[in-house]
Amino acid sequence: MGFALAMVACLWAFDGWADVAFLGEELANPKFAMPVVVLVSVATVALLFLLVNIAYMMVLTVDTMESSHALAIDFAHRIGGGTLAGVFAFGVAVSALGSANGSILTGGRVFFAAARDGRFPSILAKLGQTSRAPYAAL
Repeated sequence: MGFALAMVACLWAFDGWADVAFLGEELANPKFAMPVVVLVSVATVALLFLLVNIAYMMVLTVDTMESSHALAIDFAHRIGGGTLAGVFAFGVAVSALGSANGSILTGGRVFFAAARDGRFPSILAKLGQTSRAPYAAL
């Protein structure tokens, strides 16, 4: 059960794996670009995840990590005090909002494509005249 929960947390931590699939139609050469985007982004996130966890283990004790409700905040308190903890909390909030924004903007593409193919009401296939964004689907 613990492994399954950890995997869900990892998937939510990097939501780009889901959003990038919706943007294939926007790419000039998706057969080349999609694998590159996925491999580079997953490798980058995996490396950052590994480095952050190493930093946690170097600074925090096992007991602190086990009892923590917000590991990054405890880490920030230990290395930089309350101000750094506030910066970390703000960073987490910005990251969550960015992920939600990406999901909203890419999720509309699914409804746009379905409407364009005749599977959804055609109103959802409308594009903005200047932005070319699927405003109705969004």
